Amino acid sequence: MQQRKLCHFLLTIPSQQQAEKAQAFAVKIYQRVLASWAQDTLQQPPNYRESNTYRELNTYREAA
Repeated sequence: MQQRKLCHFLLTIPSQQQAEKAQAFAVKIYQRVLASWAQDTLQQPPNYRESNTYRELNTYREAA
């Protein structure tokens, strides 16, 4: 049998503790992305957010 160094990682099943940490990290990152998106949405000019028609949107663009 050859005893050479592997060029890839051996896949293992994560422990319960590792899985819980990974899940907590994923939730934290998701909440940060969601909060960033919400902040960007709320910082848009009110006329742009509330425009319902194409004409109103064009009026906002022309005024800017």
